[in-house]
Parts: sequence; C-alpha cells; structure tokens
Amino acid sequence: MKNKIRTVTYFICFSILSGIFLPSYSEYDYHITASLSNFNKYITYTKVPRGLVLSVDSSIFFEQNDDEIKESSKEFLDQIGEFIKLTDKPCVIEGNAKLNNNEDYTNWEISIARAQKIAEYLITVHQLSPQKIRAIGFGSMMPETLTQRIDFVILNYESGAGL
Repeated sequence: MKNKIRTVTYFICFSILSGIFLPSYSEYDYHITASLSNFNKYITYTKVPRGLVLSVDSSIFFEQNDDEIKESSKEFLDQIGEFIKLTDKPCVIEGNAKLNNNEDYTNWEISIARAQKIAEYLITVHQLSPQKIRAIGFGSMMPETLTQRIDFVILNYESGAGL
C-alpha cells in the first residue's frame, strides 16, 4: 500500500510541476484543471524529512517590496490549494525575502506578511482548515539560491494518511 501511495504521490507532484494535466481519479475525486507550464521555471521541489517542500519564486505572487498578491498568480495559487486539499496534510507556508532598500518593511516583516496573505487566500478561497495551514516568515535567515521565495511545506507527506 505504501508503494502505491508513493507512486501516486510522485506522479501527482511530477504532473503538477511539469504542467501535465492529470486524469480524474475516482478514488481521490481529484482533477487538475489548468496547466502550470507557465510557472515551471519558478518552481523547485524537495523531499526532506519533515515533508515535501514546494519552493516558488516570490515574483510569481508579489511585486518587488509589496505584500499584495498579484491577480495573475491566483490561478497558480488555486492549483496549490487543490493539491494541499488533496493531500489532507498540514502545510506550512514559509516566506523568505531579502529586499533592497525598502523603508516600509524589514526582510522579516515582509516575509511574514507575504506568507500570511497566501495562507489567508488558501483558507478563504479553498476552505482549507486554519488548523492545517501555518504562515511563517524567515526574512533572509534561510538563505538558498532563491532568496526571494515562498516555500509550501507539506508536512509528513508520506506518512500514509491523506493520499
């Protein structure tokens, strides 16, 4: 059973990240309705001990030095919301920012504000349980190649529940 879960999970992740449409599976009652091919260059994912990390360049969601979600990114957020709903796992949204010359926000403040706005959107639009969504801001304390990013961390991704 674990191998079947793993296979389906990896297929869904691969399909989402590569922009392939998934057929509807009656077992999971799920269908991805839009391709993410426009976003592929902005997405990376990593399997870590705490779960699956989907990292997205924050320029998809926000203008430089701003914390308002772009209207153009909502289709992409909707895909992520459906994926989170499908997994039925808790998700931590982690904001990471290293801004240049911003007098309105510190790196930490804008990373928190951005993560919170995305969490609020997913909870409101996709009726995700507020107990399963958390928003955290790290500012520039979690450096990686992509310093301006939003990480969606699906906790305990392969532990058997959900998918």
